[in-house]
This record gives sequence, C-alpha cells and structure tokens, in this order.
Amino acid sequence: MWGPIIEKGWAKVKGAYMNADGGISSNALRFMTGAPAPEFKWKDVGDNEIDGAFKMLADSVKKGYLINFTTDGSNDQEGNACGIAGGHAYSIHDAFTINDADGNPVNLVMVRNPWG
Repeated sequence: MWGPIIEKGWAKVKGAYMNADGGISSNALRFMTGAPAPEFKWKDVGDNEIDGAFKMLADSVKKGYLINFTTDGSNDQEGNACGIAGGHAYSIHDAFTINDADGNPVNLVMVRNPWG
C-alpha cells in the first residue's frame, strides 16, 4: 500500500494531483522518505547485463526497499498486451524466478497498479 500513500503525499506537497501529474516518481520517493532513490532505465541494460540487473532488483525487494517503475508514453488510459499503461507509475512488490514447462528459468516481476 505504500505506492498510493506516497502518491497522495506527493500530490499534497505539489498542491494537487494535476500538479504532480507526469512527475518523476523517484523525486517523490526521495522527498517523502528521505531515502536514496537511484534511477536506471531498463532499456539501457545490455543483453549481457540483464541477469545481474534482475538479481539486483530481486535482492532489493528482499531487503524491503521501496521500488517502483514508470513506463514511457503519454496514454495512461490504454494498456499494452500485458495491461501495462504508458506514462504511468507502478510499485514493485516482488521479483522472482520460476521454471517454465521445459525447465527453463523465467524471471518475473510482480507489480501493483495504484489505480487498481
């Protein structure tokens, strides 16, 4: 539930939700918690770095860090094939690896949309 609480607090700091719309979510996390809020773009992670980046994400979740991600785009009313909207922020609740039917590892990230 921390995502909606931080979002509401940030909107209060900015004066209204419309003033906070389209903001950088790491700024809100940094301001509201006082904790460091490093940023990186997943698309900048090279093919040979994906496993390390996912491990860092999974380890951060296990440590209880507040983690979120934002999507590129401007239409937050329509989702892609996975239901992820453009220009929107989500909180990350878990990151784990499972095996598919053939025994191959698959990395998964469990996210929450603060809009429900």
